Amino acid sequence: MPKLLREQYVRLPKVYDWVLVTSYSRLRLPVPEPFRPSLHAALRNGQPLSVQCLPPDHPCSCQPVSCRLLPQLRQATYLADSQPMPLSIARFVIEATLSVLFFATGDLLFELPVPLALDEHVALSLPPPLDHTNITYRIAAAECRPNPALLPHTGAVELDVFACLEILVEAPVVLEVMGRMCTPRPDSIPVPARKLPLDCSPFRLPPHCRRLH
Repeated sequence: MPKLLREQYVRLPKVYDWVLVTSYSRLRLPVPEPFRPSLHAALRNGQPLSVQCLPPDHPCSCQPVSCRLLPQLRQATYLADSQPMPLSIARFVIEATLSVLFFATGDLLFELPVPLALDEHVALSLPPPLDHTNITYRIAAAECRPNPALLPHTGAVELDVFACLEILVEAPVVLEVMGRMCTPRPDSIPVPARKLPLDCSPFRLPPHCRRLH
């Protein structure tokens, strides 16, 4: 008897919004007083200076990084095709510590930890009764670009910091679909023959173990 299609109900997570946000900040990092003598000595000796900045997700960086969603959501309205659409404004705070390394002629002079805080407001589709507990997020990527052009003149380096934040709004829903109940398939796929090992010679006893007849 054929299995007829009928209404079925499935429960699965529904995605209401999915956003990638790029957060950016430019910092000016003055070299602290204890490290200035070695920096000035390298400049007097004509050594080429270079700066490297390790973002928080770099495998060589052991500095902590965190991303927090503040639970207070602000409600707003956005016009889409002349139709008002409710939105929720969520505030995310990214806190990290960057590792900035200073080199002279390829040799490490010193390393500075730099605290960083990025504040980002994001508009999300969050229809009632959803709230901040339906929002998941993660830092998808991070990048830190140092600019040492000002270092010989001001003793400071500029840092351009980027962070990519992935945000997902989801909640479980029950959907009605047309389907039919199914059963497991029969075991009809043949199993390939097992390959024998390369050394298939018969077992032989060592000479001193052979029996004398």
